[in-house]
Amino acid sequence: MDTEIVQQLLESLASFSEAISEIHFCNVCGVETYKLMIHPNAPLAVCEQCFDEAYQVTPVEDNSMPEEDTVTNEQKEAPVEVAKATMFASDKPKQIVYGVVYPVFPEGEFDLEDDMMRAEEIEKMAHAYMINSQGYDIQHQIFNIPREHATVVESYIAPVDISVPSTDGVKSITKGSWVMATKLSDELWKLSEEGKLNAYSIYGKGLRKKVV
Repeated sequence: MDTEIVQQLLESLASFSEAISEIHFCNVCGVETYKLMIHPNAPLAVCEQCFDEAYQVTPVEDNSMPEEDTVTNEQKEAPVEVAKATMFASDKPKQIVYGVVYPVFPEGEFDLEDDMMRAEEIEKMAHAYMINSQGYDIQHQIFNIPREHATVVESYIAPVDISVPSTDGVKSITKGSWVMATKLSDELWKLSEEGKLNAYSIYGKGLRKKVV
């Protein structure tokens, strides 16, 4: 075979291989795409449409936890959004955001789902998260964010009532509340600065008990 033809074939094969290496598939919908969000080389790879849909706030008919005496086995396994708490501060040079994951509410006050957790339950939840998970998702739609994009750097139960600097002045944190700090990658930090990532939201299982 002519050397020039061989060279052309090799060049064509190299170009084809390079093109193939640039083909990716969305981990959410499976569509082939040349534009992946978050990070093109990370285990998490989503197309632009799925990324945008993850930030659309859609009404949920009823995502509250059933009362204990009506819980079925299927409902026990179904994770639900329990509570949402806005982040209260950020450290730009370190790309770290701070927030109360779940607070101890004053007597008679409840979260957005009309629920509350006692300090001992909050502590159990915080410890279980650190032991079993330390994982993050985006809007409860894009799961398993790679560790290099979101890493727990602080997680603690407030030992006393404390006041800390925040973006709105001073944030009061009640004793027993769960506080967390997360270091973000360049990609997620950009989303945080744009206001798209602005809160911690618990996603798990639980039983509701009436507060007497």
